[in-house]
This record gives sequence, C-alpha cells and structure tokens, in this order.
Amino acid sequence: MSWKSREELDEEYFKRVREVKKKILSTEKEPDDKQISVQEEDILDEKLLDKEKDFSISTETTFEKKEEESYAKPQEIEVIEEQAVAEKETIDYSFLVNILEKAKEGKKKERLSSIDDLSQYLDKDEVIQSLVEIARKDPYHICRAKAVSILADKIKNRYVKDLILEQLKDSSKEVRKWVIWALKSEIQDKAIQDALIRHLMYTESSKEIKMWIINALSSCIDNEDVEYTFLRLIKSSLSFEIRSLIIDALLPKIYDSEVLYGLSNHLFKEPDKTIRKKIILALKKINNMDAKFTLERFLKIEKDKELKALLSSTSN
Repeated sequence: MSWKSREELDEEYFKRVREVKKKILSTEKEPDDKQISVQEEDILDEKLLDKEKDFSISTETTFEKKEEESYAKPQEIEVIEEQAVAEKETIDYSFLVNILEKAKEGKKKERLSSIDDLSQYLDKDEVIQSLVEIARKDPYHICRAKAVSILADKIKNRYVKDLILEQLKDSSKEVRKWVIWALKSEIQDKAIQDALIRHLMYTESSKEIKMWIINALSSCIDNEDVEYTFLRLIKSSLSFEIRSLIIDALLPKIYDSEVLYGLSNHLFKEPDKTIRKKIILALKKINNMDAKFTLERFLKIEKDKELKALLSSTSN
C-alpha cells in the first residue's frame, strides 16, 4: 500500500462527500414527493461543512502524531546507542580487571603481555597504581622495566615521577636504563637534574648507565650545577667513552672562563689523541691570552707530529 499525501486524502474524502450529497439530493423526497427544500439543503451543506472541518482537524492531528513519531525515533536511537556504550564500557572494564589480575599474578609471559596491554588504559587511576606497584615489586626485572617504560608517558604526574626517580636505585641495569630514558623527557625539571647528578656522582657503578645520564644532562649544560659536575668528572679517572662524552658536552661552552680553565688543564692530562685534538681546535678559535698561552705551553710537550704541526700553526 503506497503512502498518500494529506492533499490526496482530502481530495478523495471530499469527492466522496460530493457523491453522497448528489445521491441524497436525487433520491430523498418529501412525503408529498417534493424535492428537498432550500432550507434543508442549506442545513445539509452546513453539516457537510462541519464534517469537512472535523476531517481537517483529524488529519492535522494525524500528521502531528506522525511528525511527533518522526522526532521520537532519533531519541529512541540515542537511547539505544547510550545503552550500547554502557554495555561496551562494562565489557571493557571486565576485560581491564582481567588484565590487571594477570599483570600481577600471571606467569612471566602473561605478566609481560598484560603489562603491555595496560598502556591502553593510562587514563585510569587503578592502572597507574598497578603499574607503579609492578615497577617497585615485580620479581622479574623485565616486567619492572616494561612498567617504567609505560609510565614514562605520565612522568608529569608527581606520583609517577617520584616512583621513577626512586627506581634509579633498582638492582637491574635494564630498569635503570629505562628510568633514564623516562626522565630525559623532563630533563629541564631541576629536581630531576639534581637526582641524576647525585646518582651519577655517588651511586651509579655501570659505565653504560653513566653515559646515559651524561647524555641526558648534556642538554642542560647551561645549568651551573651540570657544568660543575662535568668539570669535576674530567678530573677523575674515567673511561675514554665517558671522557669523550663529557668533553663534547663542555666544548660549546669553551668561552666560559670556568670551562676554558678546566679544559686547558685537562689537555695536559688527556692520553687520547682524538680528544686532545678536539680541545686544541676549540682553543684555537678563542682570541684569548689564556687560550694562546695554554697552546704555547702544550706545544713544548706534545709528541704527536700531527698535533705539533697543528699547534705550530697556532703559534705563528
């Protein structure tokens, strides 16, 4: 059955009314066989007019109802969608609870997989708290490292930052490496700089981790505490790799009097030719009597022919 418009329905109805009217007029007669009177015809017209009005009202009401129904449908859809979202959230939360349980209580492989899955739920406090607990207490160092690496995205959270700083003392080098990686993203934080300096100077034993810390702190060389730490370090016995890393960090500040003095003194003690050459080239760029005096003095003791030639060109 096809849908008809309001105009079509009206037209059909009034057509029928006119047909009925004609039929009545043609068949109904008075007792004396006379046709209906003019007055009665007027009355009939009034009744028909009333019926037309009634039909108009009823059709308007019908269309209003249809219009209301058309508005009600999107609302019903919205309710259904809200129910679907609520059901999905319930399922997601149940799934999350299952992941949290496996992350804490499962076997190594299960824990690692579940810890990785938790990275999708970092907006939930219970996940942050669980990862912090794992980073502190999990007996498997890879699980602790994985938890720290995920928490790095929340380093601005004070609770998380304190946990990561605390893990600088973790027994596993792998965990400490991820701790440095996490802290590097907020290296301009003075508290983080101070913690790394203390750890570098007094606690850390691994050469690799020391290099990670030096590399992280190098971007803060304008901080006087970092500069002072590096100048202190080159006075101590360090591996070639660490010395080279520190010298590279200090050379851009060769115009600073403290750095100039520190590197000039170190030049006389440095056993590696490549590092000596770096310092010599840096000192040559400075139009400074102290730098020239250092180079002239060093020329007298340098034995490498290439470096002697480099120093001689400086003194001319």
